[in-house]
Amino acid sequence: MRYFDRMALLCLCLIFVFSSCDEHSDMRLADVFSFEDQKEIGTMLRDAILAEETDFPVLSPSLNVCAYSYLNKIEAMLKERDMLVNARNFDWEIYLINDKTKASAYTLPGGYIFITTGMLEYVESESQLLSIITHEMAYADRGYAMDRLVAEYGANVFEAFLNGQSIVPVSTVAASVPNLVFDARVVKNADLFSASMICPFTYVAGGIVEILEKNTTDAGLDWLETKPSYADRKAFLEAYTTEVCCHGEETFTERYEDFRTSCFDTGG
Repeated sequence: MRYFDRMALLCLCLIFVFSSCDEHSDMRLADVFSFEDQKEIGTMLRDAILAEETDFPVLSPSLNVCAYSYLNKIEAMLKERDMLVNARNFDWEIYLINDKTKASAYTLPGGYIFITTGMLEYVESESQLLSIITHEMAYADRGYAMDRLVAEYGANVFEAFLNGQSIVPVSTVAASVPNLVFDARVVKNADLFSASMICPFTYVAGGIVEILEKNTTDAGLDWLETKPSYADRKAFLEAYTTEVCCHGEETFTERYEDFRTSCFDTGG
């Protein structure tokens, strides 16, 4: 897309976004950038994160084969879902941040998902982990991550990235991603995406509900600081999963505990 065409579309998006209250609207700032652009931008941000080993101590896939093999199987299963628009457009890679002090997860455009080891300790079953992963997938697949970045920095910053220039350093933008706060409308849509992604499987589709219930008695879920809850979140999700007839009952708690024990306690 030519620069002036992109700027014209951005202006149209801004007018629409700030004049509309429809939470299901498809007009987003992210639409200024193609799927290819979003993947390229996401790759730049991912590489910047991987380069900052002190601030982002990413566990090496080659040295943590056990953990990544487990996560890659989940990711491969989810990529087969028809509702994933960018199943083939994006890379859909999951990275583990070795930080037990924070229970968090965040996503870059292009399908790059980062999960802290603190989050792995916080969730208690594979179904709960699946709900976090699918929730995060929504931010890339539906353009919410790109949308939030454009709103934060402006389209010209990312236009410059694509042209090999730098108005704001890539490393600066990348460092801010874990702290970007999404509004309730986006979180709600990501919840719907998560439940819909999980529903056809045998998993319990309400993993987020279980996590929210755990947080009421065992606070410390940093993830909610950037993905804050909306009114009646638990009731809404329970009603939704009932409405669309999600009958999965499996949590795979033992399998998840085996994963944590074999892949981390033994240094696998």
